[in-house]
Amino acid sequence: MASALDLFLKSRAEPATRVNAGTQAFRDGRLFIADPLDMAETPITVATPSGVFPVFVYQRMWARYPSIPKKLTNAILAVEFSAQPPVRWEQVKAETDATGFGVLEFSAEFGSMSIMDGATRARLLAKFDQVKSAYDDFLSAYMEKDGQTVEVFDVPLGDGFNFIACNSGWSNGTYEAFLGRDASGEPVILAVDFGIMDEYVA
Repeated sequence: MASALDLFLKSRAEPATRVNAGTQAFRDGRLFIADPLDMAETPITVATPSGVFPVFVYQRMWARYPSIPKKLTNAILAVEFSAQPPVRWEQVKAETDATGFGVLEFSAEFGSMSIMDGATRARLLAKFDQVKSAYDDFLSAYMEKDGQTVEVFDVPLGDGFNFIACNSGWSNGTYEAFLGRDASGEPVILAVDFGIMDEYVA
């Protein structure tokens, strides 16, 4: 049976449209992977570079069921720390949570996914404390336009803070993430795989 990493590498090798979603600041190297409507409690266990980096979404034509028409669907969300190509990959997990287990899958509880550093997460939580019950409305202003879902969106939080998020390919669910390293072992890309391949359906 193929491993999660095997499936990710196969998915990454398939033709896709590479969408430049913009840039995002990663200030502290402790990254959280989560639905912005359902924030992660613990960061991933690997350290990543600090700086302003491009975020990309890879899309391909896909349908969840053979009986429905295919549409352009988000396949991978990625932050690229370097232009160097990755030569090896590893699956990443979150730090140990209250259950005592590190998490190997990351939740898109409400059907969207983001990658952000601790400082941006704190800023987003402060926004939640500020607007309370209007938090969903605050995010919906970026997630929807004219009643239609926006596939990729950039949310400003003020004072130079922002985060980029996208709809997760299978909608709500949990997804694996992978870190690519260059020949010297430095992180060059962090990617969340939304599992839009026939192997996942099977």
